[in-house]
Amino acid sequence: MADMKITVTSGYSCEDHFYEGDTFLHSWEVLAELLLAPLCKDILVDVGMPVMHKNVSYNCRVIFLNKQILLIRPKKILCDNGNYRESRWFSAWKKNRQTEDFHLPMIISKITSQKLVPIGDAEVVTATIDLEDIRSFRNMKRSNAHLAASSPSYPRILVDFSLSSENDTTLLTTQPIEWSFLSAEEEIARGPACWLWDYLRRSGQGGFFLPLSGGIDSSSTALIVYSMCNLIMNSIRQGGDGNMR
Repeated sequence: MADMKITVTSGYSCEDHFYEGDTFLHSWEVLAELLLAPLCKDILVDVGMPVMHKNVSYNCRVIFLNKQILLIRPKKILCDNGNYRESRWFSAWKKNRQTEDFHLPMIISKITSQKLVPIGDAEVVTATIDLEDIRSFRNMKRSNAHLAASSPSYPRILVDFSLSSENDTTLLTTQPIEWSFLSAEEEIARGPACWLWDYLRRSGQGGFFLPLSGGIDSSSTALIVYSMCNLIMNSIRQGGDGNMR
């Protein structure tokens, strides 16, 4: 758990502390602070936290709006790759497109005046693009339309609240941009050079050791390093020293 300038809930670093009830209790206490926070007013907030339901622990997203919990959404697919062993502490939700009643703890009920909220599988969709274009495109794919007509629907949670402005019907979702395509030579010069700089930045090293034999391999590598240096110097001249970090 952490107590910083902004309140955060638990992360993967809690590890075996997810076996302890205090971790779940403290997560609910953090959620209570978020529910009462003035900054969360009129904002649809999505908080990740562990939730115990019917003596089974789930890694969940708790979605609330104006001190009202709308949905608790458990993960259906757990991460067990690389450094993560999520199934060691959590179970995956197995009931597709189904919700159940979740009994809120008293610390939350006193704030929300809710006793039961839905927990389960639901589709959470957010977008900053034109949804009408998406509907038109999907409608052109007749096979998708036939499958959608026969598929079971998700439970819907009705909320009398709009995330968009009342006067945004005529606003453009994004401003038009002019795209400039690089030539093959420019891509060769910039792509590997940017990767070299990113590797150098992340590794914390001071430079590269390049043995030059005069062959095509070492000569090409030297040119890529030269291109990297040019990009760095041009960025510094343009005042982009933030790219150096």
